[in-house]
Parts: sequence; C-alpha cells; structure tokens
Amino acid sequence: MERKSFIYRLFWLLVLLMAGILVTYVLTFAILTVARGGDLTAALTDFGTRVGDVWLMQAMQALFVFVLPPVLLCRIGPENTASWLSWRRAKGLDMLVAAFSVVAALPLINVLVAWNESWQLPACLSGVEAWMQQQEQAAAQVTERMMGETSLVGFLLNFIVIALLAGLGEEMLFRGALQRLFAEAFSSRRRRAGLGVSSGSVVGAIWLTAFLFSAIHLQFYGLVPRMLLGAWLGYLLWWTGSLWVPVLAHALNNAISLCFSMAANWGWLAQDDIDSLGLGSTWWLCVASVLVLAGCVCYFRHPRRQFRR
Repeated sequence: MERKSFIYRLFWLLVLLMAGILVTYVLTFAILTVARGGDLTAALTDFGTRVGDVWLMQAMQALFVFVLPPVLLCRIGPENTASWLSWRRAKGLDMLVAAFSVVAALPLINVLVAWNESWQLPACLSGVEAWMQQQEQAAAQVTERMMGETSLVGFLLNFIVIALLAGLGEEMLFRGALQRLFAEAFSSRRRRAGLGVSSGSVVGAIWLTAFLFSAIHLQFYGLVPRMLLGAWLGYLLWWTGSLWVPVLAHALNNAISLCFSMAANWGWLAQDDIDSLGLGSTWWLCVASVLVLAGCVCYFRHPRRQFRR
C-alpha cells in the first residue's frame, strides 16, 4: 500500500488535534460540574481558582491532544505505530548522556532566557508587544498556580502532570509525529525515487518542529531558548532513533525546573540564585555548559554508534 500524502496526513492530524481539544474541554468541565454538585455555571466561572482544576485540564490535554492524535494517525494510515513513532528501545548510555546534557545545559539556558527577555519590538509594533506580554502573563499565571503548591502531594501531582505527562505527550506529538511528517515531506522526491530520507530534510524538519514547539507555548520571551531545547530534542531522536531518549530529556528538564521551584518555595534555595547561574560572576558556567554540550554532540555523532533512520 502506498504511503498517504503529507497533506492528507497533516489534515487528519489537525482534525484529531481539534477533536482532542474538544474532548479535553468537554470531559474536564463535565467532571468539574459533577464535583461542584451539578452546577455547570460554577464550574465555568470558578475554573482555575482551585489548582485541581488546572491539574485535571493539563492531564486531559496531555492524553487527548498530545498522546492519542499521533497514535490514531497511524491507525488511519498504513504505518506501523511503533516503527513510525520511533518507539524503539533506547540504549542505556544514550539515555544517560541525554539526561546529563539537560543538566549541563542549565547555565546556557539561563543566559539565553535573560537575553531573550531583553528583547523589545519597534514602537510601530507596540500593539503586538502588548499582546505578547498579555499571553506571557496568562501562561505565567497558570504555571505559578501549579508551582505555588508546597505540599508533598502537590509536588507529586505536579511531577506527574508537568514532568511525566508533558514530557511524554509533547514528544509524541512534536518529535514523534510532526518531525517525522516534515522530514518525509521534505524528502518526497527521494522517496519517490526509492531513496531514504536525506540528512538535510531531517535537519529542516527538526528546526521547523522546534519553532512550532516553542511558538505554541505562547511564551514569546522564552521563544529562543525553548526553540533550541526543541531542536536538541529533535537531534536526540535523529541520532538515537528512539523517541524515549527525547522523552526522558524533556521530562527531566521539566522535573528540574519543578524541583528548583519547589526548593525555592520551601526556602531551601533562592530563585534568583538559580536563575543567575551562568550570568555575572558565574559566566564560566555558561562556557562549561557549551563545552559539555559539544562533547555530548561528539558522543552522539560518533561513527561507531550513530543511528540512521
């Protein structure tokens, strides 16, 4: 059976995503309505006042918007789900190096965040900048509502939603499905000639997917560092051939942010000290971060272990 066209599969992916968003909202507010004694109005007007509302919405979104659409897309077409989504067993050392790279990148990310936050648009785009700031504040409020929980139960639920579910779901959609779709679309002529997906096509797909991954968060003052993180996750998939490597790296990145935030809430660390690593007098940590990441690239690109799809 011939492969379905890129447009056909992208169309169905968008349909599945919209259906997933609809199901997410319907189920979330149905559950919240029951929890509020059958009062739908109260569920709608009071949404977000309880952190449990946000946890429920985020969990539903991870399942129905990020996890299920890529799986169902494979069921629509002739692709084998496990193979097309790169559900291959990862090497233990690959997982370890990927995890280490995320930790090592923290000072570099802090420098990039500080640089990105300093951006200012021209005066003629003041309306756009105001909208960007509004979206940034809205996203920050949701994050702060979740991170503000200081109980152990709150930490565990945040870990499940922010680290595990977000790491798995976002990687399945962006690296598992979209990156694969774009790479195959960019190599359509080679496929018709019976050739494999070219390296240039994969690189283009990695960066396009990384941009979409960053933009969809609607946090524009973190656009660049999040895009670079998305590109790193995309390269991890390409180099290792296993989706579980970027899933681990993504989940660990979110877990580190969560742990630092909770440590600051509990008074163990100062948030400013965490955010300033790699800046000012600790600039050398950013240099070390770059050197360590370069070493990780050399490891993954070593001819004796490099994977090619």
